[in-house]
Amino acid sequence: MCIVYRQVGKTDMKVSTVVYGSFAAGGHFDGRDDAAFLRAMEAMLDAG
Repeated sequence: MCIVYRQVGKTDMKVSTVVYGSFAAGGHFDGRDDAAFLRAMEAMLDAG
């Protein structure tokens, strides 16, 4: 699998086009707990 990077605007920063969003991981927005977040992270890492 090849990771594709894209330039951020007119900066010299580049980011990968595949990301794992974890904004709500702390449970502040939907009541999820840390254990559920850790299970999701482990599943993502196991999947490659």
